[in-house]
Amino acid sequence: MKSSSALSLSPARRRDGQSARPKKPAKSVRSVLSALPRAAFAAGLIAFALLFAVFPDRYVPVCLDGIALWALNVLPAVFPFLFVSSLLRLTGGAEKVSRFFSPLSRALFAAGGESGYCLFMSLLSGYPVGASLVASYRREGGAGLRETKILACTCSVSGPLFVLGSVGAGMFGDKKTGFLILAAHLLSALLSGVLLRFLLPRRPEATAKHARAKERLSLSDGVQRAAVTAIGAGGCIAVFYVLSAMLSDFGILTPLQGLLGKIPPLAPYAEGLTKGLVEMTGGCLAVAGQGALAPACCAFLVTLGGASLLFQQIVCLRPAGVRISLFLFVKFLQAVAAFFLCLLFCAL
Repeated sequence: MKSSSALSLSPARRRDGQSARPKKPAKSVRSVLSALPRAAFAAGLIAFALLFAVFPDRYVPVCLDGIALWALNVLPAVFPFLFVSSLLRLTGGAEKVSRFFSPLSRALFAAGGESGYCLFMSLLSGYPVGASLVASYRREGGAGLRETKILACTCSVSGPLFVLGSVGAGMFGDKKTGFLILAAHLLSALLSGVLLRFLLPRRPEATAKHARAKERLSLSDGVQRAAVTAIGAGGCIAVFYVLSAMLSDFGILTPLQGLLGKIPPLAPYAEGLTKGLVEMTGGCLAVAGQGALAPACCAFLVTLGGASLLFQQIVCLRPAGVRISLFLFVKFLQAVAAFFLCLLFCAL
């Protein structure tokens, strides 16, 4: 007769004499749910590729239109700022600029160092320069994670040339309207940075220990980085231009448009707002001239940026450790705040 200790050490056996295999743990509901967005994203990419391959006559010209928009409007406005920014960092001019704007950044967001330079250049040049500068600042060890999150949301703004020239003078035929939209847009971004300063928890972070030495860039390196960032922006614009056409062709955004149409004040702007969620410029053009709420709707779209501009910024900010869910949530709150601020400014 075997001892009890031997029985406890012997493998469990079924009645038929075979060893019982341990059951595999069932997948948790959380793990399944976390895999759903990835599967949906992969399915969307496959559908996009198939549609582009099956209907090239429809979508290749649309892609070329997006590239033309980038080459004629975005590239001339973005590349010079990216190149100048690289030269300023190379020659040490960024530190001198920071001395003038760092007091403002420190007072509003409790952020020092080159945060004032990031704020100044983003307010001057707009998407996606701000995200690129914040990511570089974080990569060089100049900012902690909390400071990076605040700057990422605050420096996510549109350039004044686009708002005043393209939206105000071009779409509304009135520079004053452009100034009102720009004021609401910038104020909502600055307010979000102030709120994040007090809402984000302070955690001990030894930035200096994890900081990398500041990169020594040559002139060719600066040109190359500026060119890569600008080309990446063009690729995003072309892809989302095609995506917007696909969503329109197959009526995927129709339910959202119908939902907005059920809100009486927003009904005339439902189509433009829905289109602007994917591609901001086209949405603003569709909204302009529709009624009294047109400036506020444009302020919402310009502040949110649309999927195309959001994706360009996410590409820069994700390696910097910025949580994308937080960034998108803050951007939506900024857009809502810009809508009501623009209403207030127009009423004054």
